Amino acid sequence: MQKVDDLLTGFRVCKGTKPDLLRVFDAVSDDAIYPAFRDYLEGRGTLSRYVDLLNLQESGYPSGYRMMRYFENREKPRLHSFVWERAKLANYMAFLYFLKGPVQLYEKQEYGKHGGPSLTLREIYFPYPIEDLSGIICRLGEIRRQYFSADDTFYAEADDERRVVLAERSDGRTLKIGVFSLEASPAEVELLLPDGDFVNLLDGKTVSLRDCRLRCDGSPILFTYELPSGDGAK
Repeated sequence: MQKVDDLLTGFRVCKGTKPDLLRVFDAVSDDAIYPAFRDYLEGRGTLSRYVDLLNLQESGYPSGYRMMRYFENREKPRLHSFVWERAKLANYMAFLYFLKGPVQLYEKQEYGKHGGPSLTLREIYFPYPIEDLSGIICRLGEIRRQYFSADDTFYAEADDERRVVLAERSDGRTLKIGVFSLEASPAEVELLLPDGDFVNLLDGKTVSLRDCRLRCDGSPILFTYELPSGDGAK
């Protein structure tokens, strides 16, 4: 009877808020702020609104919260319905993998599939090589396992005009920086860090920070910075 009582308690808590759910389940789906992301994709809202909600989650949820992140699933349109170019999709995927929480990949999302799976027909799917994101997704998974922690803090800012997201994660010792140009256009961002050269973990290329300015060529950037002893995240 105890197990039944525990299960019923869980169902009752389901009617509460996301923090309530996170006390019962290991992880919950990130449905609450998806509408803001959809509004951005369809031109009704701004990128900064979605990013502000990500920051609000960080300040309002328990430490170590696990939000299952997705940009498409069986109930939502394919990201490829709104974003066609592979270079842009690569930035979106890097941004998704930078967020805290498990990543949900929907059936053949790594191949840029347009439609949903058939419930009645056997499908033989041949991915278009130009849209194949499996390589960058594998690398992003490796980066998450090696550098990210569930206890990282998270903060992000968005430039609505250029559609660029600058995000950071920190465990108090290492700062993880992500720059995502969602239009895959060259952009410059401001970073309040000492000048230096850093290795982009995604492709091994060097990115340079000079006078607190870092320039990206339109490809996603991920790099780490070792914080001086006693410093934490911004």
